[in-house]
Amino acid sequence: MDRRLASQIFLAVLFALLQNTNFLSLGGIKINLALILLLALAFIVRNWMEYSCLIILVSILLKVEAGWDWNVIVFILVILGVYFLKKFLPWQILLNYLFSVFLSTLVLYLLLDWHFIQNNFIIFFKELTYNMIFGALLYLILARFYGEKTRIKF
Repeated sequence: MDRRLASQIFLAVLFALLQNTNFLSLGGIKINLALILLLALAFIVRNWMEYSCLIILVSILLKVEAGWDWNVIVFILVILGVYFLKKFLPWQILLNYLFSVFLSTLVLYLLLDWHFIQNNFIIFFKELTYNMIFGALLYLILARFYGEKTRIKF
């Protein structure tokens, strides 16, 4: 196992375990750490099998009451959807990533409990904002760590 994969597995385990705690809760809103990490890795990991293993590892470690229920299946499908969609996104990589975080967060809530968005829009909007801000920071750190080009122009 190379160091790149070992570090990705370590991050996947760490973020999945942190997702099950209230450690990174801002004002009662949890950042979806598992989602932003796997989406960032979708733009960095080149091997499909390694990425699939990371998705399964995170999904196993996520705390769910009834094992692999509808929530975990939707989570996996959304993540895989982004992995395949990234090839068709027209913008720079960081913008593609941010669009993926926005779309994934929205689709997760729409498929799992669309009434939550309707009844708690402020909470949803805060989580979406946190996911995008911390996701962008995470992606920039990972891209630099793994030597990926971010192509940011202002």
